[in-house]
Amino acid sequence: MKQTKFLPFLLVLYFQSFGGGFQINTMGQRALSMGGSLTALSLDASVTFFNPGGMSFLKNNSIMIGTTAIMPKTAFLSALDGKQVDMESQIFFPFYAYGTYHINEKISAGISINTPFGLGTKWNDEWEGRYITQEAKLKTIYFQPTLSYKVSEKFAIGAGVVFTTGKAELKKATPIQSSSSSFGTGTLKGSANGFGFSVGAFISLIKNITGCFLS
Repeated sequence: MKQTKFLPFLLVLYFQSFGGGFQINTMGQRALSMGGSLTALSLDASVTFFNPGGMSFLKNNSIMIGTTAIMPKTAFLSALDGKQVDMESQIFFPFYAYGTYHINEKISAGISINTPFGLGTKWNDEWEGRYITQEAKLKTIYFQPTLSYKVSEKFAIGAGVVFTTGKAELKKATPIQSSSSSFGTGTLKGSANGFGFSVGAFISLIKNITGCFLS
């Protein structure tokens, strides 16, 4: 019994390690607890993102909204003096919002809004790697309206259009000296929009549930 008293505390924590990057796998709390393996399941409104074909197998209309606090941490160990430089602490709140609606017995509609790519890095302006990076930011929002058609009691297909908007900002030192500083600062900002698609098929077997997804 003593070994299980910390279980409720551990269940609310989420840890994940990456070598570096801006992908965010927080598109639903249930998806986090299951390692993102929801393509073959139709459990809640997040199916609009994971497999739009599964919308037809939801029992009720639903809305799902949430966010996750992400606090990335990393450090750099200098090969020159052996000192460790910690990346400055930041907190990010990627969000998601899903909704599904049964138009009739055969057709269901859904909307998915989430942020699968984002985050940022920030270092002291005078750290050793300042000529590589001082700060980097990436923000994206994905809008995905979808439709699902229930071909039979065991099979459904779904498809949707994905509209993405995003912006990025990069900042690093430049080797330009002046009377007040030994280096300058260069900043690059940009934004863009894009379109994509999402297609999914969902098959409900006798005792199992399977699905496939293409985006």
